[in-house]
Order: sequence, then C-alpha cells, then structure tokens
Amino acid sequence: MEISVRRQGKAGKMKRRKHKYYNPADARALFRELSGYEREGTQLFLDGCPCRTEDIVDACMVAEEQIYMRDFISDEEEKIRRINFVKINQK
Repeated sequence: MEISVRRQGKAGKMKRRKHKYYNPADARALFRELSGYEREGTQLFLDGCPCRTEDIVDACMVAEEQIYMRDFISDEEEKIRRINFVKINQK
C-alpha cells in the first residue's frame, strides 16, 4: 500500500513523497520463505554482503525509494545455493 505525504520543499512549495507501508502478513510470509531456504543450506546476501533473514525482511519491507530484486544462484543439480537481494533504485 502506498500513500502520498505532502512535505514543504526549499522554496516553500509543497512536494509529494510516497511512503510504502507494509502488510505484516507479507513480512511473515517472506520470513518463512527465506528461513526455509536457510534451513536447506541456501546462503542469503543483501547487496553483496552475507545477511540474516531478519535483516533482509526488514530491508525489503520498509524500503521507501527502492525495491529489491532476487538473483537465484543454483548448483549443477539445479538446487538453489544462494539468493542475492539486489537494490533497484526507482526514479
């Protein structure tokens, strides 16, 4: 869900800024999904750094100006071994 917030800019004009509010059910679902991957031995990364499930969920749920794209890395047997969450800036 997105809402627009009006803020006063430098010249005294009001600017609109979008804020995203997340659904707690979505956060729980993402947490369960990523926890399952971790239990199977999949490594989780956020912007190239190893990261905990909780940190990835927080980053994905409260992101204001960006979204995160998943990059799945699999082995020779097509089993997912690593998931990279890469920040995509929106303009």
